[in-house]
Amino acid sequence: MKPIRSLDICKTFIECQNLRPQDLSAPPLPVVTISRATGARGVTISDLLCEYLQSNEPEPTPPWTVFDRNLIEQVVADHELPAHMAKFMPEDRPPMISSAIEEMLGLHPSPYDQVRQTAETILRLGHMGRAIIVGRGSQMLLSELPQALHVRITGSRNRRAQHLVEYYHLSPAAAIEMLEREDTAKRRYMRAHYHCDIDDPTLYHLVVNTDRLTSEDAATLIGDAVFRLTQRLDAAHHLSTSAGESAEPEPSLTEQAETYHPNPDYVSSETDN
Repeated sequence: MKPIRSLDICKTFIECQNLRPQDLSAPPLPVVTISRATGARGVTISDLLCEYLQSNEPEPTPPWTVFDRNLIEQVVADHELPAHMAKFMPEDRPPMISSAIEEMLGLHPSPYDQVRQTAETILRLGHMGRAIIVGRGSQMLLSELPQALHVRITGSRNRRAQHLVEYYHLSPAAAIEMLEREDTAKRRYMRAHYHCDIDDPTLYHLVVNTDRLTSEDAATLIGDAVFRLTQRLDAAHHLSTSAGESAEPEPSLTEQAETYHPNPDYVSSETDN
């Protein structure tokens, strides 16, 4: 079953999760974060991973769901924002002057609020489980969740540029320009909001080189790691319940989101140009 990227599938995922009994005796459900270099086939691999996980689990309910382009739609829905605001929430910081003017005119939330609202939605999805979350700092937001598997998908500059040429029918020069522009935007987003280097391998459980692996092999590699993680979660949960441990209450999603990005003045500064 090919993953569908739309708000409808987001709503289906949320509804299935809400209908699921809140069984505190059950282990947490796994979640995967995908950080991808431009042209490294991250979107294709995410879809294939979703299919692999869904088809190889005995009881795939609620369904595994990819949140990539549709993540912003879910943010808009979660925070009851006007639908047109989705276009103002790219995975990068907008220019400071135009952003300030648009914010004063009420065209969109401040950059700080955009990041906070996105963070709250990612935390919500992470705690629900069975979500594959692509980008948006999800590897940092969910870094403390034991049920989260963090993956970086990358490849050589030349191979990634060639993929863009073939996929988007671009000229080699246009492909290189697109690659550099988008990679720079992703690095800037992570540095400004999460104070980290997106290429730091210590942020991830797996770093997948798509120069060496097909998309199908990469999806299988990640999927098998998810199944092993699920086994460890089951074992750890069994031990903790046998020992009679009680979980401490967690802070709210808003409180958690607030801890992962800087104050509004920092977000709107130009120190990271």
